[in-house]
Amino acid sequence: MFPEIHLGPLRLDSYFTLMALALAIPLFYGPSRARRLMPERARDFSNLLLVMYVCALIGFRLFHVIFELPGYYLAHPMAIFQFWKGGFVAYGGLFFALISAAVFIAVKKLPVLLTADALAAPIALVFVVARLACFARGCCYGVASDSPWAVVFPQGAVAPAGVPLAPTQLYLSAAAFIVFLLIIFCERGLPRLRFPGLSAAIFLILYPIARILVEFQRADFRGEFLLGFSVSQWLSLPLMALGLWLLMLGTRFRE
Repeated sequence: MFPEIHLGPLRLDSYFTLMALALAIPLFYGPSRARRLMPERARDFSNLLLVMYVCALIGFRLFHVIFELPGYYLAHPMAIFQFWKGGFVAYGGLFFALISAAVFIAVKKLPVLLTADALAAPIALVFVVARLACFARGCCYGVASDSPWAVVFPQGAVAPAGVPLAPTQLYLSAAAFIVFLLIIFCERGLPRLRFPGLSAAIFLILYPIARILVEFQRADFRGEFLLGFSVSQWLSLPLMALGLWLLMLGTRFRE
């Protein structure tokens, strides 16, 4: 756990600093991808990113309120706005961002597959950094573990102190980084095999698989389970289905 980042006399909260960095990645990295993949619509893509950014912020918090602690927030509605105390769901931000993107793409008539591809790599990097933020704070922690790479959090962390735990935050960060590298490799290292929608499909299929698997190693409270699956595991399934749909749609253009 690294609660603060020290920059000379300046002390920054690690969690919120890394989360701000994570959310800023698409705003800086996305436009360059759009200029390469769909140069004639790059300006519309930049506007899309702003819409997705706002909706992601809403989704991060709203999913926590609805799915994890609904009873508490019904009793304390003003606590919904106390975001500085934590309480965010990564998939909530992703789902709200994707829904807003679908509406924007339809209204502006952006090319679906190329837009999805331009978004894929930046969103993967968002999850890389966001999970590092979780690790710095000690939230989203894993089950007790005797593995040599288990981590022990100190007093003051969200995770139980002094107990070796599975580093689930690092698992997910590493998984997102591997997905990012695979996207870049397919785009640049295997250009002949690439087709519109492939990059998005790689992210939407592989990262949810990693999320489903890692969820079984988590020990933090994540709301009610249904048939042994957490909300995030259930939400992974439609993401994978969307990825498969993009994959099939993209292969038709290749043919």
